[in-house]
Formats: sequence, C-alpha cells, structure tokens
Amino acid sequence: MNLRLSFAEKLLVETEMTIAEVAYLSGFSSQSHLTSAMRRYKKVTPALIRSQA
Repeated sequence: MNLRLSFAEKLLVETEMTIAEVAYLSGFSSQSHLTSAMRRYKKVTPALIRSQA
C-alpha cells in the first residue's frame, strides 16, 4: 500500500494527469479508493498534494 501511495504522490506532483488517471495507474480501483487510502495512511488528500506542488 505504501508503495502504491508513494507512486501516486509522485505522479500527482510531477505530472498533469487527473486524479482518476493517477489512481488507475497506481493500482487503485477508483479515484475515491485512492483518496480514502491516502487520507487513512498519509493524512492528506490527493487534491491537497497537488495544490502544494
């Protein structure tokens, strides 16, 4: 899980892909699955990571 979340975080920071595309490429079933996992394990949301980049 940590590897997938780290990869998703890298994609969010370094690319202009949508959060849904990042979720799919990182192995999550949906954007909401990525968001809930990231909120649970990293205490942030994908949108917050993207806005801070």
